[in-house]
Amino acid sequence: MSKLFRLFLLGGCLLISSLTNAQNALAFDGSNDWVDLGSDSSLACDNGKITVEAWVYATAWKTQVFEGGIVVKEENTSNLGYMFRAGDGGKLGFTIGNGSWNECITKSAVLKLNQWHHIAGTFDGSKLRVYVDGVQVDSLTATIQLGVSYKTNVAIGNHSSTSYSRYFQGYIDEVRIWNTARNISELNANRGYEFCSPEKGLVGYYKFNQGTAAGTNTAVKTLIDYSGQGNVGTLKNFALTGTTSNWIKGVKLVKNASFHDSVTVTRCERYTLPGKKKVLTKSGIYYDTLPTYFGCDSSIKVDLTINKITYYSKYFWVCDSVVSPISKTVYKQSGTYKETLTNSAGCDSVVTWVVKIGSDTSSIVVSQCHQYWLPSGKKITQSGVYHDTLKNAINCDSVIHIYATIFPVSKSKIVRKTCYKPISSPSGKFVIEQPGIYYDTLKNWKGCDSIVEIEFDFLWTFSQIKAVACNQWVSPSGRQTLYQTGIYKDTILNQALCDSIITIDLKILNSSQTVVPISGCRFVVSPLNPNRKFVLPGQYRDTLKNFLGCDSIIVWDVTVIQVEKGVTQDGYKLTAVSNSGTYQWLDCKNKFAVVNGETQRLFVPKLNGEYSVEVTEKGCKDTSYCRTVYGVSNSLIETSQPIIYPVPTSGELFVDLGGWKFGELQNVEILNVHGAVVASGKPLVDDKRLNVQSEMLKKLPPGVYRIRLTAHNGGWTGTFILQ
Repeated sequence: MSKLFRLFLLGGCLLISSLTNAQNALAFDGSNDWVDLGSDSSLACDNGKITVEAWVYATAWKTQVFEGGIVVKEENTSNLGYMFRAGDGGKLGFTIGNGSWNECITKSAVLKLNQWHHIAGTFDGSKLRVYVDGVQVDSLTATIQLGVSYKTNVAIGNHSSTSYSRYFQGYIDEVRIWNTARNISELNANRGYEFCSPEKGLVGYYKFNQGTAAGTNTAVKTLIDYSGQGNVGTLKNFALTGTTSNWIKGVKLVKNASFHDSVTVTRCERYTLPGKKKVLTKSGIYYDTLPTYFGCDSSIKVDLTINKITYYSKYFWVCDSVVSPISKTVYKQSGTYKETLTNSAGCDSVVTWVVKIGSDTSSIVVSQCHQYWLPSGKKITQSGVYHDTLKNAINCDSVIHIYATIFPVSKSKIVRKTCYKPISSPSGKFVIEQPGIYYDTLKNWKGCDSIVEIEFDFLWTFSQIKAVACNQWVSPSGRQTLYQTGIYKDTILNQALCDSIITIDLKILNSSQTVVPISGCRFVVSPLNPNRKFVLPGQYRDTLKNFLGCDSIIVWDVTVIQVEKGVTQDGYKLTAVSNSGTYQWLDCKNKFAVVNGETQRLFVPKLNGEYSVEVTEKGCKDTSYCRTVYGVSNSLIETSQPIIYPVPTSGELFVDLGGWKFGELQNVEILNVHGAVVASGKPLVDDKRLNVQSEMLKKLPPGVYRIRLTAHNGGWTGTFILQ
């Protein structure tokens, strides 16, 4: 028997590998997936020779060969290491560095997409060779020393340096790194097999037989090294779910070795085979298979002898106690007792003592009507637990526990009501025709007497209700619609389909209406509905529920105050259209500042600009649009503008000449809105004030007019309103 299996059988599962035999691979997405093997000195191949092997399945090619890293250890600063790469439609390149790079790249495509290929690159100190599927496809003479790099990590599926993005796209399986140059015979002898034991010169061996193919493998983030060097790989950036960045099914390889051993085993009753897959209960020759550390099968022959446990039992019936012949234990209570010895085969021998103490105890459950006689002859009339003692077959006391249920005469009550008809008693022995209390006797489910009390009555029903309604109310029967407060009666069928007379105390509530005056400037918002706006005066309705739940109509008596905010313009003179209220002229360009002293309906600016008027009327205030005034400067102006007043006028009109220099006024003319002269006369000037004679105005109808003054050195025109 081998030492491995003897250790197994003596100590349990000491050497069983936890690995599965699934032949998997890694799918690289070509974007950022790779495996970091570290920079252990064993991977430097510092004896000057190297072989790199792998199975690859490309799903897409990068543009250049150097962009598809399969196994790469490149130290950029000194050009040391080795690289195995593919791309450019299927070309394969193996490169050795010793201060400069010696590249053996196939001249044509030697790999196909979506197909497994075995690839190998070797260097023996004088020549680089590249193999595909066991055939040499290219070579390069290079009598150099392999440049050893101890500080650069080895990468699978990418470049050694993370500063480059040279990712392989496809599947990679069964990567082997040797510090020897393998010849073609050695490559072909083993490329279709998995190793099942350590191999000389193998410094990195990665089977990829981990995870669940295309399953959820988020916990499987390392790649096991079977070379014995401990160069475990770390998975970088893999999704580890799905089929494009995960563990998947790999290339099918044969395991190139199996181990065999045999063992003789003796057990009692049962034995579990080393593989833990089967429990045996019979003697015989059995075979089992175990996985080794390398994931290969190891078979074992088990010569099994099963010895049986023996059993012996004895029955004791005594009045007091019994002593075990083996352990000398004293048993004072009835029961089954077991003691264990070792038989001649070394297995348990189980002895069972069945002990019955003569003063035994038993129990019975009884149910009777009214009374019960105990076994000893005593009568009981109440339910309960009773104890009686008899002599058994060996003249020992036998205690009987009696769980007695005594059913007394039961009583119940039923209530029966009808509209008019008599009823039969429950037993059918008599008929009940009048309301009252009656008694009858039945047999209950135990066969004991049961006395039934019957309460009988007719089902006429009467009730009263109070009701409050808005405007009208419908009676419970639906036959009456009531509009007045009062006492009413209605009849419906009750649950027994008999008449039910209802007296109704009814109160009718009518809808209410209230008129509420409200007012506002320009518009009024309904106090009940902020989205309802009244622009015109009048009466409007809103409906509410009053505190009794009936409609309450609110009539809004709306007063809307519209302030006339228009302005007429005559040249540089502005006149408010509104002829009532108060006025305040504002300077638009000066943030609507108040023009001091300008509170008349007529406004003659002293400066060019933009002006508006703020009109206040009946507590409401509004501001006109801005009017632009220019041309205030005039050859007749000295310091201020003439002012016409009063405006409007009803027959007397004055023009305050202010600082105007007219020289000698020659004529005064009144023009209508069309520019036609409708009246004229000689000017009458008193202390710089022109008095327009009432005779010139009294024949004119109300309206808007212009007054024109003529002098030898110019003229002036203004506007006024005649009422």
